[in-house]
Amino acid sequence: MKKLFTALFILTVTTTLFLGCTGSPAEYDKPKDYIVEKEQTFENNFETIWQKIIDWFASHNTPIKILDKSSGIIASEYNLSTEDGKYIDCGTALHGQDNGYGMEVTHLRFEKQSGNFNVSVKKVDDNTTKVIINFFSHSELNQYNNSNILVFSQKVTCNSNGKLEKEIFKYLK
Repeated sequence: MKKLFTALFILTVTTTLFLGCTGSPAEYDKPKDYIVEKEQTFENNFETIWQKIIDWFASHNTPIKILDKSSGIIASEYNLSTEDGKYIDCGTALHGQDNGYGMEVTHLRFEKQSGNFNVSVKKVDDNTTKVIINFFSHSELNQYNNSNILVFSQKVTCNSNGKLEKEIFKYLK
């Protein structure tokens, strides 16, 4: 009988510790909503703008996933390192949970940021071309315990801060 009570006690303590350390879904401040200029018209012909966009992709080591000149579409997968917040805002990871003694027991990190963007190039007339850029990105928000063991992960949507679009438009001028 004593062995049964000991086993139940160990099971109860182990379960409580395990559940207490796993944490709940990570809380974070959502990314800001930015006003992003996604469209510009250029006083240049389609061929010139098309070639400049291809050159931008090449000079920035950005692989092209879709290249369809007849429809005017160029698309890419654009991988970002976790340290690179240059083009996106995923929000702010808040501090982890407190253990009741003023000691943080979980850590939150944005990891595996990635995104893709497409560029649409449309001929307006012989000397005018319209360019539209759409950028989509996401990240994993991972929650780790003090032993650096992943206890929770969720995919979050990130927002463009407009810097990539500005950079491309500047290159096209």
